[in-house]
Amino acid sequence: MNKSRKIILEGKRIVLRTLTREDAQDVSVAANDEEIGKFTPLPYPFQLENAIKLIDGTRNNINRGREFFLGIEFDERIVGMAGLLKLDRIEKSGEVGCWVGREYRGKGLAGEALDVILNFGFREESLEKAWGRVTDKNYPSIKLLEKRGFLQTARFSQTRKIEGQFVDDLVYELTREKYFEVT
Repeated sequence: MNKSRKIILEGKRIVLRTLTREDAQDVSVAANDEEIGKFTPLPYPFQLENAIKLIDGTRNNINRGREFFLGIEFDERIVGMAGLLKLDRIEKSGEVGCWVGREYRGKGLAGEALDVILNFGFREESLEKAWGRVTDKNYPSIKLLEKRGFLQTARFSQTRKIEGQFVDDLVYELTREKYFEVT
């Protein structure tokens, strides 16, 4: 594995940082959650081999400047991930995404991680727009985006099945101008 660009973004209680293979155990424990498997592309059950592949892929994408999907470190362990995905350098846009392991939900860590990644995207990467795609059943993520000023701009009907039922995907967007108004 090649050396990776090291990124460290500090929040009040968390650090978003480039993952290493030494983080694989923490990642596999945090991501091995049926809820995460429902609402993200991560498989469930999520095993150590999945964590190693995820870490290697994120490091490769960081090195190429394509994506910045970083580990959320809290209490000296990786408890989730957050980042900018699908960066479009021409349109100056990127998708935000995050997940936090079950044990660490309800502590405001996902919100803090989203704040840190938005700050990085708009200030360091000069984005003009951040967007997120969530299912209409992922109420915590919808609330998280709306609380930060994201507005729903699209709805894609019956995009996939969760627990045997079709769900819609919602797209939320936040412009640079709106971000600087609310921060």
